[in-house]
Amino acid sequence: MPNPDASSKLPPANSAANAGVEHVHKPAALPSPLPHETAITSEQEANVAFDVALKKVVVPHINSTHPKVASFWSPVSLQALRSAALSSCASQRELITDVVGAIAHEHMLYGEVDWLVDGRECWSVVESRGFASLVMIFDSQTGQLLVVWEPPEG
Repeated sequence: MPNPDASSKLPPANSAANAGVEHVHKPAALPSPLPHETAITSEQEANVAFDVALKKVVVPHINSTHPKVASFWSPVSLQALRSAALSSCASQRELITDVVGAIAHEHMLYGEVDWLVDGRECWSVVESRGFASLVMIFDSQTGQLLVVWEPPEG
């Protein structure tokens, strides 16, 4: 169980510590999906945040570390099915742990499971293309991108 104070270890969404995505160990600063708003309050806003993050943060970041993955998930590639759901960040952490367990790091494209802390609500946006899925998890209060992962096929 993560430290209940773990959320205090995350830098604010718009802090200088989040500028850019040079390495995997800092959450990405996600541009506000709507003017003057940072919170994600609806499925529509979660989908907008996914689009913004995919184009401006995720694909450029994973292109340097996982070029084939970045090419596949490029916003102009295949037709996709998408869903967004609000749930506790802790339940998202448990889902990742249950699905991939000790090999979670092999499926994480960005972020860390420990960033999904107790007491917070997160939007999980899942885009599926064929047998592959890409999941982005955003803090509902700040709009901050916390985790991007690819669940195993099957």
